[in-house]
Amino acid sequence: MPKGHLFVPIQSVLILGMIFSLTCLILRLRVRRRLNGRLYPEDVCLVLSWIVCINTQGLILYALYNAGLGVHVQDLTTRLLDLYEKLFLATACLFVTGLCLARGAHLIFLGRILAGKHTLRYALYAATAFITAGSFIIISLFVFACRPITRSWNVSQAGKCISRPAIFIAVAVLNICSDILLALLPVPLIYNMQVPRAQKVKFVILSIMVCVTFVASAIRLRVTIPLLKTDDLTYDIAPLALLVGIEANLIVIAACLPALRQGFRMALKDHDMPRDELSKPTDNLANCDSPPGRTPRLELSPLDSIVIGPPRLPLQISGAKVSA
Repeated sequence: MPKGHLFVPIQSVLILGMIFSLTCLILRLRVRRRLNGRLYPEDVCLVLSWIVCINTQGLILYALYNAGLGVHVQDLTTRLLDLYEKLFLATACLFVTGLCLARGAHLIFLGRILAGKHTLRYALYAATAFITAGSFIIISLFVFACRPITRSWNVSQAGKCISRPAIFIAVAVLNICSDILLALLPVPLIYNMQVPRAQKVKFVILSIMVCVTFVASAIRLRVTIPLLKTDDLTYDIAPLALLVGIEANLIVIAACLPALRQGFRMALKDHDMPRDELSKPTDNLANCDSPPGRTPRLELSPLDSIVIGPPRLPLQISGAKVSA
């Protein structure tokens, strides 16, 4: 079987992306473990998302090597087409599940920082219902796309199927809407915080960075639309497979960016700190000095206090003590 369309780019980008996303995830977990002494539910949810996304890309690579991904459909045997259809179905369902878990991690995080904000929590519940229900419906569309169901992975069987590219368009639209919702949810909280405007700008930039995958979804939407009229799906879908791999890695990397920023600051401080000081409690953004006999006090900017989670030490933000 010849090498498929975009064989080298898909192989290179997915392998490098998986390595980079794993590195970012490990750094995030180490930073949060060091600063907070434990991990939080959103961390577990993000790890599950990464596992699902890795399996998604593994199936794409397997289809690239063994199932004719990127190869013209007329060059494939019925056996290869059946294998391709099975991998397509599994990849699509895993991809949607991975994105849902990653957004679930972000929703859990928002639920923690919006505690006590009843109006915003109702908006959070609505966003959670929208993302969960939308993901479930799309997975159901993929699974039950054909009648009979076995027609989805048996091309020689008679039956009718709805357009798979049309479902992928729905996936892209759901992702774009979900990212916009997640980016807008913390805006009222940011606006009402008694912090300098520069800090508010940082919050907004952070929210956009964490939800940056809507850009990849928009590009994927643009690539998917022409597939509605294609007669050579196994070949023409190669760019979409590349974008799916990129987005599967990007959604994990984007969620790790705030912790990576803090990790770099910790690394620089550890590098400059004398060796005997490294055994003292973590002091990342300000002094932890306190009177003898009292618990050290960790001073953080409002931005860092939100992105790294509740610290182990009493927290000082902009001169006001907040219980951890």
